[in-house]
Amino acid sequence: MSTKPRIVAPGVIYHVFSIGVQELQIFKKDEIKAFFLKQLAKTLKKYDFTCHAFSIALNQYDIVIQSNQQSISLAMQHFNSIIAKKVNKVLERSGAVFSTRFSSVIVEDDRLKELIRAINLEPVQLGEMSLDELNHYKFCSHSVFMGNNTSDLINKEAILNKIGIGSQKEYYQFIRDIDFNNDDISSKLKSTNRAKQGFRKPQLYVIGKEEFVKKVIDLDNCRRLQIARYVSENIKMEMIYEKITKSLFMGKNDLFRAGKSNLRSKGRELFATICKSIYEFSGADVARYLRVTEAAVSRMLTRFRNVENKEYLIEKIVEEIT
Repeated sequence: MSTKPRIVAPGVIYHVFSIGVQELQIFKKDEIKAFFLKQLAKTLKKYDFTCHAFSIALNQYDIVIQSNQQSISLAMQHFNSIIAKKVNKVLERSGAVFSTRFSSVIVEDDRLKELIRAINLEPVQLGEMSLDELNHYKFCSHSVFMGNNTSDLINKEAILNKIGIGSQKEYYQFIRDIDFNNDDISSKLKSTNRAKQGFRKPQLYVIGKEEFVKKVIDLDNCRRLQIARYVSENIKMEMIYEKITKSLFMGKNDLFRAGKSNLRSKGRELFATICKSIYEFSGADVARYLRVTEAAVSRMLTRFRNVENKEYLIEKIVEEIT
């Protein structure tokens, strides 16, 4: 089944969330939740993103972050891969942790107040705890806004000022006023983040006024056109090859040798995917370069779809190239 495209724009607010594989309570242990928050702080600092809200439920997380010029895909795919490894280690298991790649939707600034409320109340909405329990739940930013916990991720005063709330009492009243059955932002988030078809409808990945949606789509289109321009003007398969071998600490000719279930195999699959899917080289061109058949290239593309951190690997190489 197709998935909706990732929309990327600088300096915007994102709601980001990931859900665990079916029946796996990935955040059932406090050790994992504490690691999650610590790693999130490291990731946001590295990419210079700002956190406005966070919420950890038993099988999913939700965060509200503001981006800068860095790629949200690069940041979050790297983050999810680290969390997945920790979950598997603590729960003594192997295999996929998250059901799909992370989901994201861009939200206009004037909807931030509603967005923070929706994310802060997610554990209540999911039926995992009462509002009274949430008031002291340290793995949700609601307890920080209530003054019951602190977090390096949240600048409480700055955020409340940004959303026009002057006191803790006013914030709590705003929280209590929500009607889950008629909350506009919650309804929109569900339809955007869970949408699989109808890519061409902007409301499936951007929430805001018409002019804001158009601006975001234009910014994303410019980004995609820039990639296309690099392809037509500069990008050669030799450059992609060199970036991959350097990034994966491989020898100069390693990608020309077949490998099974090892780093060399992953490198060849990554090379084929970037050349064909990102920079639109033909399968025949890739096959000639790697000295294999087109059928072999097709198998590489298929196998790479099952690589857990594939989006992070692709974004990392593309950013180094462009």
